[in-house]
Amino acid sequence: MRRGLSLFLVTIALFTSSTLTTKAVVVAVPISAEPDFHVERLVKIESGGIIFMDDTYMIEHPVEIAELWVGFDSSYVSERTSFEVWYEGEWTPLDYEASVKNDYSGYNLTFPSAVSSGENLKFRASFLFLELVTQRSNKFNARLPLYPTLTYNVSSYILSVRLPLDAVFDEVTTSQNFTTEIRDYYEFVEYETVDVQRLQNEDATVSYVPSPDDKYLIDCGMLERGLRIKQSTLRVEDTFELRNLGSRMTKFTLSLQEGASSIITKDGVGPLTVTEKAMAENATSVDVVVTPRYTVRTGDIWRFTISYTLPRGDYITKLGGDTNLAYRLQGFPHYVHELSAKVYLPDGGRYLSSEPAADSVGKEGSLTTVSFVFGAQLPYGSPVVTMALRESPLTYYMRLLAVLVVAIAVVGSAYVLRRRRGADVEVPVIVAEKPQLSGFLEQYVERVSLLKEMEELARRLDDSEIGREEFDGRSAEVKRRQGELIRVLRRMRGELEAEYPDLVEGLREVRKAEEELEKVEGDLRNLEVRLRARRVSRRDYQRRRQDRLTRRSQAIEHIEGALASLTSV
Repeated sequence: MRRGLSLFLVTIALFTSSTLTTKAVVVAVPISAEPDFHVERLVKIESGGIIFMDDTYMIEHPVEIAELWVGFDSSYVSERTSFEVWYEGEWTPLDYEASVKNDYSGYNLTFPSAVSSGENLKFRASFLFLELVTQRSNKFNARLPLYPTLTYNVSSYILSVRLPLDAVFDEVTTSQNFTTEIRDYYEFVEYETVDVQRLQNEDATVSYVPSPDDKYLIDCGMLERGLRIKQSTLRVEDTFELRNLGSRMTKFTLSLQEGASSIITKDGVGPLTVTEKAMAENATSVDVVVTPRYTVRTGDIWRFTISYTLPRGDYITKLGGDTNLAYRLQGFPHYVHELSAKVYLPDGGRYLSSEPAADSVGKEGSLTTVSFVFGAQLPYGSPVVTMALRESPLTYYMRLLAVLVVAIAVVGSAYVLRRRRGADVEVPVIVAEKPQLSGFLEQYVERVSLLKEMEELARRLDDSEIGREEFDGRSAEVKRRQGELIRVLRRMRGELEAEYPDLVEGLREVRKAEEELEKVEGDLRNLEVRLRARRVSRRDYQRRRQDRLTRRSQAIEHIEGALASLTSV
């Protein structure tokens, strides 16, 4: 009987132990249960094929989450990445490091202990993608990761894709059901689901017809902007390195800053064709069309330079004895991987300070250069450069004096020749370190004198001081002499460029000023033709003609300034 009682007690003990163990397992289940993830993904497709993606995560009932891995299929490479956690009523930066998991590239996130104590948690991830949009015919196709990639299941998920402004949705290549909606002038393509399994890997391609202004899929590897401070203007020179990601490109439209004039373009071979588009009177930019030397095919890299003149007074002011530059770098509608700027101070100018601080200060010839490196920039980032410098008034007056000396010599020679017609009179030669340059300047001063004589004739005709017949006769003689001078000057300029490399930059400025003048004079001739054909009213003709005459005077001033710069070389 004792033996039976002992067996009974052992049986009870084993049963009790088994029951307690089972209860312990049941209690532990909630501790190891996965948290609930709720994810909202907003994808914004911008003009030019740039994609911003923002994922907002809400984690309910987390279990001491100190780290978390999120990522993408390895074919997705983010250009910019950031993570933030919602803490004490504001978004706080979150530490992370890149990490690869199987065929996925992603990030390990580290949460501060204060926000990983088992309470509900909210954080967000932001990404910038390039080269996910391709072009086929008139449609753009954006390849997107359909789901967030996590090591946890996702309880609920919402995807919203915002198309570029004025784009028209075409289709989504996926088996999932999408809906579309217009909100705040944008078209949204949306998808919603539940119970997304961990490490999902599926793409969706959203196709749309872009707006007429969204023409190019361009990757801008580099933009170097040069700013040359002149006596009366600010000369801008942009060097672009573009990679074409879209269809073949035979023309490229750029928006330059308001007031841009004397626009020229070139590549490594020589000048390119550039035409200015007609703009509304209230336009705040100058749109130009650049024609590449060859068709830029998909994947091709095209490097070219465009330069133009801006009014100096819009960017440069005087304060006491100092000169202040305030310039906003704008005009790049695409993502730029490497943006830099270089400011060329006037001859004799001295750099004082700048914001941001200069990355380097150096010399190119006789000019001081101040360089800035901005790195990667989002479209329309528009960093600002402000600079204090000191100009040398002596340099300007020495140049002016040199030009005046040449002018006096030429005018005196011309006067003697006119007084003694037919006599064998030797024209005085100005002695200089470069005799060919003196002769070139003498000829150019006569050209400028003839240009101003033409201006005076036009003024007297407008004021009815002379008649049309007298104007036509005298202007014909001036034009004949101008034609002879231009041929001689072109030959002399070529000889100077070959003989004196240090004059090339100054002679290039003279050539640019001449091209500007030629363009204005062409506009004047075209305006006369339109008036005779009655394609423009007399009132509109007078307004436009006066504008061209003002630009003509400015072009002549540019020529004089360019000639003055040669005297200091």
